[in-house]
Amino acid sequence: PIGKYLPELNPIAREVTAAQLMANTSGLRDTTDIAQQLSGIGQHLVTTADQLRMYADIDDVSAAPGTTFLYNNGGWVLLSLAIERIAGQSLERVMRERILEPIGMHDTLVRRWDFDFVANSASTHAMNAASCFERSEYCGGIDYAGAGALVSTVDDMLRGMAHMDEPRIGSALTWRRLKTPRTVL
Repeated sequence: PIGKYLPELNPIAREVTAAQLMANTSGLRDTTDIAQQLSGIGQHLVTTADQLRMYADIDDVSAAPGTTFLYNNGGWVLLSLAIERIAGQSLERVMRERILEPIGMHDTLVRRWDFDFVANSASTHAMNAASCFERSEYCGGIDYAGAGALVSTVDDMLRGMAHMDEPRIGSALTWRRLKTPRTVL
């Protein structure tokens, strides 16, 4: 259960497993969706700590854990926080030192906020009222952490895909589990 690493969660969220979070079958409400609905997109910053506090307060679910697929960015944020607590390091450092560098993905990184400028990195653009494209923040001021903050290059993505076929880090069992489709109850 994720509560082993995040004991401050509401009891209903504490019992959800990491596997359910990774498979988007946790049934938990999506705090990133809630933040956007209540605050609008880009109105103020929503940190992972803010989302953790929401999961400490939310006392109901969208579905019983393990019973249905419901994509949940907030669940990926919980996994990011658990990784940070287990490793005693930031998600950025864990990803860089334990996964990206060993695979040779030197142009890939965790970029938590859309407004962080990263050289040679694409950014989100949207059409404005004058029908011209302008830079925008897709995440709307939400720290997505491991929910989608990884930015990369085509070459690095090809290295990552090659690694999936012939892994150098992780066990054969881990990679088999990662490649096996998850099912609900």
